[in-house]
Amino acid sequence: MLFKRRNKLPIVDRFLSVLWPRNGWNRAFKYILFRVQRLSGTPAAIANGVAIGVAVSFSPFLGAHLILCGFLSWLFGANAIAAVLGSLIGNPWTFPFIWVMVFYTGAFFVGD
Repeated sequence: MLFKRRNKLPIVDRFLSVLWPRNGWNRAFKYILFRVQRLSGTPAAIANGVAIGVAVSFSPFLGAHLILCGFLSWLFGANAIAAVLGSLIGNPWTFPFIWVMVFYTGAFFVGD
């Protein structure tokens, strides 16, 4: 590996660096933004990944969103990172609205 440490950090220091990055949160967010801007793949694969992620965020399988995004993006040849970012549409603040919308859509199709 190109950027590995010569001496591994102790487990406590690795855990603390997850909670508070050594170079600060600003640098960590800038790095994530940089990685998102430079996603590899065709525009169609990235768009398909986002579409898969948004569709999966509307599913009732709360614990399996990331697994479903990964599997479906692999199945359809889409970008998995874009799928995971698309699944962030469904978060704890939007789940109640999604569930109400899904309930009324189902009631409409069933005729209840």
